[in-house]
Order: sequence, then structure tokens, then C-alpha cells
Amino acid sequence: MRKAIRSEAYRGLCQMLRKRRRGLDLTQAQLAARLGLAQTVISQIEAAQRRLDILELAQLCDALDLDFLHTIDVFRTAYDDESKGAPR
Repeated sequence: MRKAIRSEAYRGLCQMLRKRRRGLDLTQAQLAARLGLAQTVISQIEAAQRRLDILELAQLCDALDLDFLHTIDVFRTAYDDESKGAPR
């Protein structure tokens, strides 16, 4: 089983979060402050260098005014599509 953090779908999720943050005209430091995190954590998440757990993703979605279930659905679809093309 491949690690999700190395998947194209996971990198896409992280890029989506970064794009949303930028669309809201927030810096990494501002988003981190909303979440009570260090700016470096946001940087690692956006660079797909740190794995998100489900609670962290929910908090990020809230802070970025994203629908959590829709975000999960977008990721799941991308991951499923990617998995279908990968050898098992």
C-alpha cells in the first residue's frame, strides 16, 4: 500500500488548501494564528511534507471556509482515480 502523503491526490489536496488560503488573501502566519499553530506547520502542510489527520483537516476547512465533506469527497475521488491506475 502506497503512503497517501506521497500520492498525487494528497499533493492536490495540499495545493487546494494553499490556493484557498491565497484566495482569501491570508498569509501562512495569519492562517496559523487562526488555528493556534506555528507558521511552519502551515508551510509543511501546503508543501505536502506533513500528513494531516482528519481533525486537522476539519479545522483547516473551517478556518478557510471550505465545506469539509465536499473537500473529503474531492480528495477521495482523486485518490480513487489515482489508485485505479496504480498496480496492486
